[in-house]
Amino acid sequence: MTQKQHLFFFLAAILIAGAGIFALSHRFQTGWTGDGSTAADECACSSSTALALTPAEETGKKAAADKYPKADPEKGHIEGVVILKGAAPKLEAVPGVPANNRDKAICEKHFKDERLVLGKDNAIRDVVLTLADMKKSRKKPKAKTIQLNNKGCLFSPHIVAMAVGSTLEVVNSDSVLHNTRAVLEMNFNRAIGAGQSFKERARKEGFALVQCDFHPWMNAQVHILPHAYFDVSDAGGKFKIMNIPPGTYTLEARHEVLAPFFVEKKPLKKVTIKKGETLKLTFEIEAPKE
Repeated sequence: MTQKQHLFFFLAAILIAGAGIFALSHRFQTGWTGDGSTAADECACSSSTALALTPAEETGKKAAADKYPKADPEKGHIEGVVILKGAAPKLEAVPGVPANNRDKAICEKHFKDERLVLGKDNAIRDVVLTLADMKKSRKKPKAKTIQLNNKGCLFSPHIVAMAVGSTLEVVNSDSVLHNTRAVLEMNFNRAIGAGQSFKERARKEGFALVQCDFHPWMNAQVHILPHAYFDVSDAGGKFKIMNIPPGTYTLEARHEVLAPFFVEKKPLKKVTIKKGETLKLTFEIEAPKE
């Protein structure tokens, strides 16, 4: 195991341990049921191999006009789809909403495991696609504001990608109190009441883990890129990278389960970008061997 992987697991352990301590202390506040339910009652666990999309999610479309810039005729573009090649891996069960959580009645109906979400034809949602060898001397990426919403006691989106210098706006659309804590390349811990929001700037390239201590099953990942040539695949596995200078590049895929950030060997694909043309491709990610 590399030094980078050791550091990642060490910090992740701190994050999880902190959440447990916070949740334990919070248990004795007014509003916790303390009804003595058994462990089986307190854990609505998920043991499926992958989360399937609902019909609404399958047909949902992103506001592309807001997300993607206008096409530059002097540049090239990529339009693609990410699919899983092989059988979806069986994931270990994750805890659901504990029976003694004070917000159980509100949160339980929204709970779902988003680590691996597959759509039609094994399309993979939440894959970060980026040009791994894009020169950092290129034009500085335009700063944007990217929203991370506390909604239904989940973070939405589950996976965020943003350029260095951009701002993460954390919003609480729920009627309950949340807190948002980030570690690694973003470092903050803020309580956020219903209808409130706050902003944090991404100052360094890298990766951040985000969690809510009041609701420890809530988590998200933030990928901070040094340039603007990236996208996150949608419910249909589709992605788009616009206005790329002509040339040959390495397209890299990152995924929470299939190609984690801290694993050095990630799925790669060589792409050649031509002026005024759109490269259409399918990016296959091999399912892990059992």
